[in-house]
Amino acid sequence: MTSKQPSAEQIIANLNKADVELARGKTTDDVCRLLGIHKRTYERWRGQYAAVMTIHRLRQLGRLERENTRLKRVVSRQASSINLLKVLTS
Repeated sequence: MTSKQPSAEQIIANLNKADVELARGKTTDDVCRLLGIHKRTYERWRGQYAAVMTIHRLRQLGRLERENTRLKRVVSRQASSINLLKVLTS
């Protein structure tokens, strides 16, 4: 029985799951058992994808910052509209 090699996205998702479980206090052996991989595989993935994960997180942070800026502008415009309506109705 042969197994299919996981994609980069699947590996990164597994490493993120591992980070969560390790933060909850589980050992590396427990995490490897949970993911169904050997400890050497985990260490190899960690070495290969550490930089990719950092870049992914930086890109995600950039997207979130841009979205936050856009939402702040929307709230600011709404607040201005509310203040204008209050002035016009009083």
